[in-house]
Amino acid sequence: MYIKVQDRRDIIRDGDSKAILNINNDGLAAYKARRQREQTMDNIVNEVSNLKADISEIKFLLSRILEKNNDN
Repeated sequence: MYIKVQDRRDIIRDGDSKAILNINNDGLAAYKARRQREQTMDNIVNEVSNLKADISEIKFLLSRILEKNNDN
């Protein structure tokens, strides 16, 4: 059995456990979408960081190759 919380339409109280329950499904969906976007953005940032490190390593190795060729 659920009990309405005065002046609130987005929460109810469980009659047995007395717990407050959020029943705002739109808010939950918005939270999940926001969390998914943040995780996607974190993945993109990590990928860009990895690519930058790889490019730096490639540039370093190319410089060493050019130096060896110029020494010969």
